This record gives sequence, C-alpha cells and structure tokens, in this order.
Amino acid sequence: MSEIEECRRTVERVYAFHDGELSAAEVDQIGTHLLACQNCLGEYEIEKAMRVLIKRSCGTSGVPESLHLKIKESLGEIGL
Repeated sequence: MSEIEECRRTVERVYAFHDGELSAAEVDQIGTHLLACQNCLGEYEIEKAMRVLIKRSCGTSGVPESLHLKIKESLGEIGL
C-alpha cells in the first residue's frame, strides 16, 4: 500500500478509532501510523478537539422526559 493510500485509509477510520469501534490490531495499526505521520496526526487532533468542543457545548443534560415518552409511544405504534 502506498503512503498516500495508507494516509487516506487512516483518516477514513479516525471516527471509528475515536469511537472505540476498531479491533485491537486496527487500533495498533492506526496508532503506529499516527506516530509516524504528522499530517494524519493533525487530522486525528482536529477530530479530538471537535469532540471535546461538542461535548462541552452539549453539556450533560439528558433527553427531556416528554421526548422520551413520545419516542416510546411512536415505537409502540409501529410494533417495536
């Protein structure tokens, strides 16, 4: 795999990497690549910063109870 292809593949999997959706082998592979590639590390850091900003902006408030009940009702109506 060429360096460009490896970078493209790494950047494509950054979301899954952050979400803990990759196998241990894939995590090791991406981690190794990030240590060696400043461009991909920059992409990783941008995604990490965005997640922190979103988490901070959204706060810790949960879903309003009224919305929760409407969703349950709607799911019941369609048999789920």
